[in-house]
Amino acid sequence: MKTLTQDSAPLEVVFVLGSLHTAGPNLQLLYLIANLDRVEFRPTVLVTNPKKGRSPIRVELDGLGVEILECSGGRFLSIFRSVVLLRQIKRKHPGVVFHPYGFRSDLICWLTGHRARLGNVRNNILRNYRGMFGYLRGT
Repeated sequence: MKTLTQDSAPLEVVFVLGSLHTAGPNLQLLYLIANLDRVEFRPTVLVTNPKKGRSPIRVELDGLGVEILECSGGRFLSIFRSVVLLRQIKRKHPGVVFHPYGFRSDLICWLTGHRARLGNVRNNILRNYRGMFGYLRGT
């Protein structure tokens, strides 16, 4: 079986999120990036609504050598700036994968028109989603 590294350069993966504040999903992202095989994957983080100051997660990502891109400009202007930036990345790296974290990030990735996207589904495993939302939505 061939691996990605035998055929081409590392796969570009852009993780798109709102901010780098210390929270559960962002910590999961940090753990994921820390354990990615850098021979096969090249992670980049796009922060669509950066906050002032340096978060501990940003310090960790910097230590891992991860490129961090920021699109500031408020809630709405940053959406358009992020879309433009992701389209530029897509033109430079046609095989790039966008991995959004959250509704806003998902909207930004969708607006690029790029089809190689991953999404996250987080839920509380203690709830009965099938009972709450029905068979189709609860599966």
